[in-house]
Amino acid sequence: MLSDSFEVRAQIYPWATKWKTPFLLLRQAAVFKMFLASRMLSALLGRKLAQQLGLWHPEYVIISFPGFWSVWPVFFKHLIGCRVHIILNGTDSCAFPELGYGDLRKPHLKRIIGYSLRGADGLMPVSKSLLYHESTYYASSTFPSQGVRAHFPKLSTPACVIPNGIDPDFWNIRPDFPRTPNRVITVLGPGQTFLKGVELMVAAASNAPHLEFYIAGIDELPSHSQSPHLAENPTLAHLPSLPTNVHFLGRCTPLELRQHYRSSQYYFQLSYFEGFGVALVEAMACGCIPVVSTACSLPETSGARPEHLLQQPDLETVNKLLTDLPTSTADLDRTLNVKVSAFAHENYTFAQRKEAIEKFIVRQECRNPSVTSPS
Repeated sequence: MLSDSFEVRAQIYPWATKWKTPFLLLRQAAVFKMFLASRMLSALLGRKLAQQLGLWHPEYVIISFPGFWSVWPVFFKHLIGCRVHIILNGTDSCAFPELGYGDLRKPHLKRIIGYSLRGADGLMPVSKSLLYHESTYYASSTFPSQGVRAHFPKLSTPACVIPNGIDPDFWNIRPDFPRTPNRVITVLGPGQTFLKGVELMVAAASNAPHLEFYIAGIDELPSHSQSPHLAENPTLAHLPSLPTNVHFLGRCTPLELRQHYRSSQYYFQLSYFEGFGVALVEAMACGCIPVVSTACSLPETSGARPEHLLQQPDLETVNKLLTDLPTSTADLDRTLNVKVSAFAHENYTFAQRKEAIEKFIVRQECRNPSVTSPS
């Protein structure tokens, strides 16, 4: 995305393999020492000769998700003479011990993230809730406030909210494409059925036979609920069998997803916590009407109507929301699909994100226009 304006060199390491972390840190340190040596030689030889010799060191370093991998860039930045900016995406900005979710619930990782955030030149959260918000949809008894400024009250690093972007030439509406008025779709990854509110949706599906629910990203529900507190929430344990109006699509290609979005009337995002919701915006761009929880910035991101907001994660509230959804052609506002698509294209494109990142990292300019609801 930034390669049109900068020479971009990506450093990608398999950090997910935990036992490799010490070796990856040593490798990353060696890379930054090479950058330091390159800068020192460039100062001695002159920029032109240094370029002819292939000497290179970064002027800007952008890191997605702070963690172990952000320590060396922050440590070396003054020696190399580069600016470090960190993108905040979600799990790096919260702590929900009750849900077993959030990097900041782990003391050692919280210290590392805190060091990185304090030492960075700028933070780029994908939504303002990742800076600070009061959790009202699902409130952690340990941390009622979430976001990096809630967990690090003295954090003074400049921040600019820069939403994720989509390709409007790919994710778009087709007015001539047949849309099923009672079709609901949602997208998630393995291990996310509780966090994304899918267990809650499935538990309520049997009470909404007028709707057809399609779940992309997984082939089936887990054999047991992923809820960490079964006694307090409606979960899969309460279902005698899977409702017949729930269907699994498995892993889908972007082309397949676009087709599913275009043929669906509603997109459900009933997450307990959500940093942004890229799939939500993709679906909106294809004309799906958003039905979201009030977690984090989902209402603002989606611009959803009040009647399409889930205020509390309980079965009774979900049942009422589903009952009130219009599903007959006569009751539907056919212009809303077009308005929702236009809203996504006006606020969340690659071009807008690229421009905002460039302005912030180069000139520390930040412009966050207010978002107007499509409804």
